[in-house]
Amino acid sequence: MNEVLKINKNNTTFKVYNFKGDIFWNKYQNNEWENDFFLYFDKIKDKKIKTFIDVGASDGPVTFYCASKVLQIISIEPSEIIFNHLKKNLLLNNFNNINILQAAIGTENKKTKFINGEEFSDIMFVTEKGGYYINMFKLSEIIKKYKIKKFILKIDIEG
Repeated sequence: MNEVLKINKNNTTFKVYNFKGDIFWNKYQNNEWENDFFLYFDKIKDKKIKTFIDVGASDGPVTFYCASKVLQIISIEPSEIIFNHLKKNLLLNNFNNINILQAAIGTENKKTKFINGEEFSDIMFVTEKGGYYINMFKLSEIIKKYKIKKFILKIDIEG
């Protein structure tokens, strides 16, 4: 099993397994990764009445940062491997407001074939041999299912 890291970013702390390696988490904590998002997010007023939807959640760097700042989080990650990392990281923390889905967002509700590429950036939807089926949902379906009125949406996907 990978080592457990205690992450501290802008006075927000959580734990993760070190699936990504020290270079990523050092950049993350030193505001060298996606810092524009965190600066923007921290300026949003009245987050306590909102839901945060994290499409392309990966293993949770944005999800866990936002978890203590909103009432509900819906984290969506299609990759089976990365989703399992997200699930393991969620179990390390005491967040009870995070719902995780191994799924994709698309233009219709259906099963779709998904394949992991050799590199993280190679992840794509395919019709060729290989891969596995995952659920794909319209964003409106997620909003309806979780009875969401106001939300903040982050989309960071490959493919």
